Amino acid sequence: MLLLILRRVAQGALVLLVVALISFFMFRFVGDPVQSLLGQEATVADREALMDRLGLNDHILIQFKDFVFRVLEGDFGVSYRLSRPVNELILERLPATLE
Repeated sequence: MLLLILRRVAQGALVLLVVALISFFMFRFVGDPVQSLLGQEATVADREALMDRLGLNDHILIQFKDFVFRVLEGDFGVSYRLSRPVNELILERLPATLE
């Protein structure tokens, strides 16, 4: 029985990792987050500084690894559209979701 539960938990973790991988790559190619955050009037130096701060200059597999470890720590990053921490946005909408 314990083996069955452990197998199911491992399968669930694998599914979550695959879904995270697919989502990460889909959102990675949707658009340029730097342009969304800074706008078109930003200088090249501003764009490079933001890319360094967000880790967008790293290899894509390193970005995914960092993403997974931050999510495991409870840090979902910053919303590109609203420029606010995603944790705040989730907590803001949680009461309506639970209702």
